[in-house]
Order: sequence, then structure tokens, then C-alpha cells
Amino acid sequence: MGILSGLISIFTGEKQQQLEATMNLGPAAGLIATIDIPGEQEREALVSSEEIEAVVASYAYVLDSKPAMPKAAGLWFDESVQKRRLKDGSDKVTDWLTPFVPHHLVASPGLNEHHLYGPNSSSGVAKFFRARVRELKKAKQDYEYELLALYGAAVMGSLFTALKFCDVQGAYGHQVAAYVAISDLADIKVDYRQLGYHAMTDLGKTDVKWLIESFGEPAEHQSLANSNVVRKAVTRYCWSELANQNGPRKFLGMPELTLPEWLREQVKMYLGYAKEGQARIVKVQEQQKAFEANFKVMMKALSGDFVIVDIETTGLNVDQTRLLKSVRYWSGLDS
Repeated sequence: MGILSGLISIFTGEKQQQLEATMNLGPAAGLIATIDIPGEQEREALVSSEEIEAVVASYAYVLDSKPAMPKAAGLWFDESVQKRRLKDGSDKVTDWLTPFVPHHLVASPGLNEHHLYGPNSSSGVAKFFRARVRELKKAKQDYEYELLALYGAAVMGSLFTALKFCDVQGAYGHQVAAYVAISDLADIKVDYRQLGYHAMTDLGKTDVKWLIESFGEPAEHQSLANSNVVRKAVTRYCWSELANQNGPRKFLGMPELTLPEWLREQVKMYLGYAKEGQARIVKVQEQQKAFEANFKVMMKALSGDFVIVDIETTGLNVDQTRLLKSVRYWSGLDS
């Protein structure tokens, strides 16, 4: 008895013991199972090998090293570790703010609500110090350190945003902040003169005005997207994911992927999703234009004489009335 027959028997009241004895739930001899992911072939067709190789080349640096993955306590931020530290009242709950906020300000009570979320709350940290700068300015007190903390929060936000793998146009990419070691942050220098403010999206116009008034225009504007911190995190992520995929392959006796092979597969997937998304946007825009054009025609038609008829109440059958069939055709209701 097969599964379908068994289900029917359940519904008709046959005894469960008889079903278990007669049902054959195992695969038939020689049966080959395949998994077809909807849209996968269409997505792959949208991406050229040249596009794949161009993106893969930008990650060539991951082949040059294999940095060890730190333990949870050695990461920039780990939610489970942070929860334990908050519960225990540990001084380390503020470690994630180093080196972005001056040391004597990291324990500000107004930051307590952000400790559970860490770097993901950079905009909230910036908002807190922005309010502090306003308060101190109004009281005509020195606010240089608070302004530096506001800028540092913006730098932290810029770094967090840059921590992505395969962040291609049209695709968000994979967040890799969880692969940053706290020791990696020693490479970050929060220097307004070098980093500037163009890449700091957490800064508002007033913030920039304050910075220029206090420190002048920066010598340059830099993004942290190519910093060592980002490169190390992306490299750890790639090697870690490669190991995760090769584990089941090894167990099943399948050939293991090399890192270049894994990179190509990932890049092809992300590019495919990006192009698929862009194609959907174009399609929606075309549909919107067509709707607007039809709407204008309909509104123009309403400016003259017209008749509204509820066909259902007349007893007429559209399919048996030539005129009504013609009206339905020309009105686009058959499309």
C-alpha cells in the first residue's frame, strides 16, 4: 500500500495497525530524487561569466589568509555573551564602543539601552551624543569630547554598514559583523581629518556644521569598505561557510568545494537575485505606465455620453451575444 492509499484508508476508518503493516514508506529501488528550485535556471541565465569573474576578483584577498575564528568572548559583539555580561554587571558591556567613543564617556547612563544591541544601534548612540552636544552648547559649556563621540558613533555605523559580503547593486549582501574580532578594531583610527564625513550616513547637516566649526574641513573623505577590519571579517565568513558546506559533502562522499568554487557559486547566486529583482522592478514600472495610459483613455471616455449596464441582471449571456463579446474584447477584459 502506498502513502496516498494509506491516507485514504485513514479517512475511511481502516485500523492503524493494518496500515503500518502494509504501508511502504521507503524509496523504491533505483529511485532518484531531485530538487528543483523555482526560478534558479532563470536567475543563472541572467548572469554572465564575465560578471561573475569581475566580482570574484574583488574577493581575491580571501585566498591569501585564513584568520582563525575568535571565541564568542573575543568577538566585537556577540548577543549571548553580552546578555551574560549585562546580567553579571560586567565592565565589559561597553567594550563594543571602543575605540569609537572616548573612554570616559562609554559608561554614560544614556547609553544603557543600546548595550543589548551593540553596533547595530550606532544611530541611537549618535542621537544620544547629538542631544548632549546641544545641551552643552546651550549651557555654553565645552562639548568637544561629546562631539567626538557623536562622530565616533557615525564611524561605527559606517563600519557596520560596510561589513557585508557580496554587497552588489540590487542585492543587500550578507552581514558579517559577527566575524569581527574585538582585537581587529585596533586597526580603526577615528580620525576626522582622514575619514571625513561623506561616508558617515549617521551624521546630519547640523552635525557636519558643528564638526567643521570645531575642527575645520577634513583633509580627505574615506570609506571603511576596504579596511582591514572588513577584509578580515569577510575572509573569516568565507572560510567558515565553506567548511559548513563541505561538512555534509564529506559525510556523503561528495567532492568538496574549493574556496574559489564556493566564491563563484555565491557570487552567481547573489548576482542572479539582484538581476531578478531589477527585472521585477522594470516590469512593475512598465505595468504602472500601461495602467496610467489606460486610465487616461478611460477618463477621456467618461467626458462624453456613456451607459453603465450590469450584464448579470439583464439575463444576457456575453458568450452568446456577438456585440457583447466584441465589447469585452475591445475593452481588454479578455486579455
